[in-house]
Amino acid sequence: MADSSLRVRRICNVRRLLVGSPEYFQKHGRPEHPNDLVHHDCLGYVYLPTPGVWRFIHEQSGETVSVVPSGRLRANNGDALTASLCAGLGIAVQPEFTIWKELETGALEAVMLDWSLPHLTLNAVMPPGTLRPARVMLVTDFLVEELRKALWAYYKYHKNRVFLP
Repeated sequence: MADSSLRVRRICNVRRLLVGSPEYFQKHGRPEHPNDLVHHDCLGYVYLPTPGVWRFIHEQSGETVSVVPSGRLRANNGDALTASLCAGLGIAVQPEFTIWKELETGALEAVMLDWSLPHLTLNAVMPPGTLRPARVMLVTDFLVEELRKALWAYYKYHKNRVFLP
């Protein structure tokens, strides 16, 4: 929002994970490298800045790989995409707050955990100026504090298993 007069306050970062159902992985195998995604049905979420490109960074080596995912489904609703993933229709990149319960129950599994995707940033956007009603500041402060301790933000994923710290 560099060219905007609006004020932005970062609420939290949201991690994104590559996920699919155990049944999908049993049929099609698990990708281990971003280049493996050409052999998979990748489901896409259209409301991203670059919905047609997934950019991965290897946690250890710093290698970056951009992939143009292809698949039979694009959605503008995260819940619809999650249901499609649980039905075994493919794999997708999803923000962890939309899929943490499915990861916990085993309905979905995270793969390629040594590769990360750029985080999403959740922001509060406000009109220009420095004076804000106290209620706006209270709500913003509340969101920052509560989302910092959100249950989905505490989960750690390793080799398709979910652990609490």
